[in-house]
Amino acid sequence: MNLKEVAILFVKQSGRRDLMTDNWADKGAYDFIRWGQRLLDSMADTSKSDALLKRDLEAGDYLLELPGCVAVMGVCVVSTDNARSIVEHKTLDWIHNNYATIPPSDNGTPLYWADNVTVQGKFVKEIIFMPSSEAGLVLEVIGRFKSLELQKDSDKCYWSVAHPNILARAAMHELQAYYGNQAGMRAMMDSIRPVLTGVDLDQAMEQAAAVPTIKE
Repeated sequence: MNLKEVAILFVKQSGRRDLMTDNWADKGAYDFIRWGQRLLDSMADTSKSDALLKRDLEAGDYLLELPGCVAVMGVCVVSTDNARSIVEHKTLDWIHNNYATIPPSDNGTPLYWADNVTVQGKFVKEIIFMPSSEAGLVLEVIGRFKSLELQKDSDKCYWSVAHPNILARAAMHELQAYYGNQAGMRAMMDSIRPVLTGVDLDQAMEQAAAVPTIKE
């Protein structure tokens, strides 16, 4: 199921039809689905998977933001003639010690990369690569990514596809938490835990790893 389908399931099971419009548009249901997704992610670590992120680089690019990335496992650059080369991992200190000006005045093919975290009202995971890119290159990042938060009607995640009923129950748990209903929270949690116990985590990780390449 996608986000909209799980939300419809959630409002039908919870009786909170007021959380969606007459035409099944969101009126608050999606928030509880998203909170339920994070609850399940924290209880059974099936949400992280290896994925390949690709970005077409423009001249002068030297930073790449990685939303949802837990760890970068490798970086490659693809030239205009489709030749792929490994970009070497360095520390951020090494980058600053070897490149006096960032970004450098001359663009080229990225040779080195380092983890870089900035604070823009929140922590932002990104990598810095040097030298800054010339036009026409593609940067590929192999990393471990958390499941991205469901946003659009058609969005899917591991839980919405493999266990939509459990995701709906997790949303109902969060609904009970929102209103401070401790008994309701316990009842929902009691219905969730047995199913999570039966989830084969190894298989879940294999399914999650089948996520398509992320193309920016």
